[in-house]
Amino acid sequence: MVSSVTESTQTSDEPLKQQMTGRDDSPSIEHLTLREWQAFVASHPRSTVFHHHRWLELLSAQYAMKLKLVALRREGEILAAIPFLECRSFLGSRKLISLPFSDVQPFLQQSPKDGEQLLSALDAHLPQNYRSIVIRCDEPLPTPYSTSHFVRHEINLDRPFAEIEKTFDSNIRRNLRRAQEGGLRFDSGVNRSLMEDFYRLHLATRKKHGVPIQPKSYFLRLQKEILEPGLGIVGRVSHNDRAVAAAVFLTYNQTFLYKYGASDINALALRPNDLLLYHGLRVGCERGYRQFDFGVSDRAQDGLRRFKTKWGAVESDAFHCYVRGEPEEARTNSLALRTLSPALRVAPAWCCRALGELFYRYSP
Repeated sequence: MVSSVTESTQTSDEPLKQQMTGRDDSPSIEHLTLREWQAFVASHPRSTVFHHHRWLELLSAQYAMKLKLVALRREGEILAAIPFLECRSFLGSRKLISLPFSDVQPFLQQSPKDGEQLLSALDAHLPQNYRSIVIRCDEPLPTPYSTSHFVRHEINLDRPFAEIEKTFDSNIRRNLRRAQEGGLRFDSGVNRSLMEDFYRLHLATRKKHGVPIQPKSYFLRLQKEILEPGLGIVGRVSHNDRAVAAAVFLTYNQTFLYKYGASDINALALRPNDLLLYHGLRVGCERGYRQFDFGVSDRAQDGLRRFKTKWGAVESDAFHCYVRGEPEEARTNSLALRTLSPALRVAPAWCCRALGELFYRYSP
C-alpha cells in the first residue's frame, strides 16, 4: 500500500522543464514532485523500497541532502526517471548520487530507448558544479563509465519453502540444527525495543570491524518512518532472553531485502546468524514475496560471498555508472578507513558513535 505523499515544491539549480528537440510533442527533461515520483514508482514493476518516497525522504532529512527527481516526460507521461541526492565531500565538493546508502536500484524506464534518451541529456541538463553524477544500478548503463566493485545475491522465493531449503549447503543445515538445539528463539516486529536491540548489536559489530556506525537517530527514523508504515521488520534471535543477533529487513513490491545485520561475537558458536537468515527467508516466503535480496557485498569479501551462496543465492554484479566524473575506488578500500580501522577496534564504543555522528554523511 502506498501511503500519502507530502507535496514537494522542489527547488533546484536548473530549469524545471527542458524540451529535447523544441517540438511541442517531443520528450522533455523535467523535475518531478514527490507525488508524481511515487505514482510512477507504484506503477513500475521493477521498483524497490529504495525508490519509495519514504526512503528518499528519510535519507534527505537525516543527512541534509537535497533531493532531485529527474524525468523524461512526453505529454504528461513519465518515460524514465532517476532519483538523485546531492552529496558533499568533507571538503565541500558536490556530487549527485542515485542513491547513497541504498545498495543498488533498477533504472526505472518504459523502454531502453527512453532510458538512453534521459541518460544522454543528463550531463548537459544538470549544473556543471557537480563534480560527478553517479547511478548505482543492477546493470551497466550507456554512460561514459560503468564499474563494478560490488556484487549482490538473490534467492527466488516464488516456490514452496521446502524446495528453497533443499538448496541450502550441508554446512547451513548443520548450523541450523546446532542453533535449534542451543535453545535460540526468533521473533520479529517493528517496535522500538526491537530496534534498540538491533542497534546495540550493530554498534558492537561495527566497532569489531573498525567502522563508524550510522547515527542512532537514523535507526530511530528508520523504525518510525519505514518499518512502522509497513516497509520492513526487525528480526531478532535471542538466547536466554537476551538478543544475540538481529537484522533489519526492508520490504516492497515483491522483494524482501536484508539491509543490516549484527550479532554478539560471544554467541557465534550457537550460530544465531544462520537461524536469523533462515527465519528471514521463511517470513519472506510465507508473506508472498517473490525475491529475497541479500544486498550488496564488496567484491573482495570472499568469505561473505561464500556464506551467501551457501543459502542457494545467485550472485550478480552491481554497478556504479558515471554520467559525469571518473570512477572512484570502493569506499571500503579508502585510505582514511584503512588508517582509522585499527584505532576504532580498540577505542571505546562512544568513539565509533561520535565519528559516525560527525562524518558518516560524507561516506555515501
